Amino acid sequence: MGFKNTIKTILIRNLTWWRFYTTNIDTLRPAVASNICRMLSCGNRVRGYLEYSCSNDSCNHFKVVPMTCKSRLCSSCGKKLTAQWIEKQRQILPKTRWQHITFTQPDEYWPLYWEDRSLLNDLMKIGAECIKEYAAKHGINPGLFQVVHTFGRDGKKNVHLHMSVTCGGLTANNTQWKNLKFSHFPLMKAWRKAVTNLLWQAYKTGRLALPDDKPTLTAIRAWLKAHYQKVWHVHLAKPTNSHKKNINYLGRYLKRPVIAQSRIIYENASEVVFKYLDHNDKKTKRKYLTPLEFVERLTWHIHDKYFRAVRYYGFLANRVRGKLLPIVFKLLGLDQTELQAATDWASLIQLNFNFNPLTCILCGSQLLLTNLNYGKSDADIFSLHHHQLAQGKPC
Repeated sequence: MGFKNTIKTILIRNLTWWRFYTTNIDTLRPAVASNICRMLSCGNRVRGYLEYSCSNDSCNHFKVVPMTCKSRLCSSCGKKLTAQWIEKQRQILPKTRWQHITFTQPDEYWPLYWEDRSLLNDLMKIGAECIKEYAAKHGINPGLFQVVHTFGRDGKKNVHLHMSVTCGGLTANNTQWKNLKFSHFPLMKAWRKAVTNLLWQAYKTGRLALPDDKPTLTAIRAWLKAHYQKVWHVHLAKPTNSHKKNINYLGRYLKRPVIAQSRIIYENASEVVFKYLDHNDKKTKRKYLTPLEFVERLTWHIHDKYFRAVRYYGFLANRVRGKLLPIVFKLLGLDQTELQAATDWASLIQLNFNFNPLTCILCGSQLLLTNLNYGKSDADIFSLHHHQLAQGKPC
């Protein structure tokens, strides 16, 4: 059944996930069911496993390491994937001055992205364009990467963008590095205009249905205009030269689950209680939900298959990175020597917990990989073992 106060325990206890799944099967997005089934199978031999044997011929010790799920809902996999991403970025991102920018929007707009989830793609594009156009006016092509967040600390719907942007970039002819300072008001105006136009076009083209209280496009236009006239919150953090902070900033948002396991205080068959920081008054509060309400809140924030929650733009864009990054490193006087990133499971354990999991616990010799079982595909696990896993039974 797993450990106390884990998301997996909540899903399995009293068949909470299975009851939710069978009740909502006709309306549930495919990505939700497959993602949760994948998480339930994490560490189960049905996913496959590695077998290691001691290199000492006189020692019979062996270790079985099950394959993991790589689901965003899974706390352990989320931590591992984040660590791997951070290590990779150490090789890619230049050590220079960066600024972190958060783009928010009126909370009345948040539910619209569940009516048409493809709007999240558009939102990320226009957010990046706001930065790129601002920089272009200063003759600069910056480097930036961003993560879209669809939830707040309490797991409710809250759509916003987190960005990391270089405080400078390449000039038009790629021969100079020029510093850049971002200003709040121009960015806020550009972001506000872009989001308003995005939603207006979505209503005009039928991507969003007209709500009952605003039955005409004229009413929608007036509603959008009323929010457009307000000052939106765009937060510009203090620029920093810390390479570690630059990378960790978005790393912590990348793969973490909606409700971190460490914030779950109590759970049983009738109630789930977790703590969260209320940004309005900066106080730690508790949220009380039924298990079914908790599961529903989790499913809101599972992205559709192939959706890329982290994206790169400017000189970090995938199509130009190979050409422009060496120029950036040269202009900044940086060494572009390849780092040997520790991204395999054993190296990450060594890095984070300071012990080698491939050292034999009996004789101290090295464990060697002797067998690799690939297990079943996600599709087969879902079709053959979903119900079994939802009951917490091994397979």
